[in-house]
Amino acid sequence: MFGYVMHDDAGNVVQYTEASSDLLPLPPCPDGYRWTPCPAPAVNYVVEPDGAGGFQAVLYVPPDDVLLQRAKDAKWVEAKNYRDMRMSTVCSTPFGDAQIDDVSKIKISGVVQMAGFAKLAGSEFSEPFTPMDNIVVDLSADQWIALGVAVGMFVSNCQKAGTIIRAQIDASSTLDAVSAIDITAGYPA
Repeated sequence: MFGYVMHDDAGNVVQYTEASSDLLPLPPCPDGYRWTPCPAPAVNYVVEPDGAGGFQAVLYVPPDDVLLQRAKDAKWVEAKNYRDMRMSTVCSTPFGDAQIDDVSKIKISGVVQMAGFAKLAGSEFSEPFTPMDNIVVDLSADQWIALGVAVGMFVSNCQKAGTIIRAQIDASSTLDAVSAIDITAGYPA
């Protein structure tokens, strides 16, 4: 694979292309522009004068501050994905482990609301709960409310852990510091 960079006489790159052979014709350049060969992938290259009246392609190395910001951005994506996964898996409750994907959280929230309404009305309330071990248990209004609080606290603690990790990422001043951040730290068991 061969790469090519289209640029003007000041070295301003306007287009990259690649070809499977150096014998294939390249698209014509507009007036004032030319193609300079480079290794593929071409998008990693810029051009500079070669000292002999022509140009040479050189590997683009971003400045340190750009590299640091890219590392921070990538680490945050990784941390946010981990946080979102943790907030949507399994939560320990006093009544067994609860599945807490988005649909399950909506169902739990609905039953907790019904339990709260029944409690306010002074009505009896009992609804089955199926924890991860698939042994169905009937829970009272108070038990459902306790289950809802356990799920809510779990999600809140996951959010807090993610916020702490985000602050660590933002405070990092070196690539090594970003790399050393443990995105799994501080989450509830």
